[in-house]
Amino acid sequence: MLGASGQPAALRTLAALLGHADELDCTLLSQIGRLALACPLPIDDGVCGMVRQRLESSSIAVRREAALACGRLHDEQALDALVHLLDDAAPSPCHAAHWSLRSISGLELRRDGRVWRTWLERELAWWDGSAGSALRDLRDSDPKQVAAALHEIGHHRLRRPELVSAVIDVLRDERVSLAVMACSVLGELGDPAARSVLETCAVSDKPELRLAAQAALERLGTKDFPGALAFER
Repeated sequence: MLGASGQPAALRTLAALLGHADELDCTLLSQIGRLALACPLPIDDGVCGMVRQRLESSSIAVRREAALACGRLHDEQALDALVHLLDDAAPSPCHAAHWSLRSISGLELRRDGRVWRTWLERELAWWDGSAGSALRDLRDSDPKQVAAALHEIGHHRLRRPELVSAVIDVLRDERVSLAVMACSVLGELGDPAARSVLETCAVSDKPELRLAAQAALERLGTKDFPGALAFER
């Protein structure tokens, strides 16, 4: 099966077959979701777009499988449609959409369309407004500005890969207090993309940084990181 191939190119092949029959779509979407778990992020926009279209299917089963696949693809472009799907008259697409919203955002908000819609609107407003200045402040020479920016960024979950990438840069700062705070924010963001750099920090010769990285890895659900046994003690 293509879904078990582990090859990102297979995602495009599977997605290109969507839209011909509901039963086939359910199988294809399941395989796409399975394969997405083994592929590096971000996933090809074309694949995500073809899966996203199936969220509007007249078939309950297809809407459910499409919602689950969007979560496994980490498709942030599907967030608005997934929020809309929370109001679906059928329970299974609604539950699937809720699972995917939590997976993409890293949040545990209740299954309520109004709650998620409010969150998404606030996130979009932040990105349209003060996000740029917060990201710039991460590179400021004033540690108070950097700390304030880290604190602000830690409260947001939209476009997590971009936030994680920006915060990781702070780990290279020679000011240990800022690197420690950056570890904490990476733990709050909850994106697995931060795992490898946190594992490096978890064996730092700086005790404060080492402990902060280990705590962040715990929040990411990593149990076998370097220094884990010492951290547990």
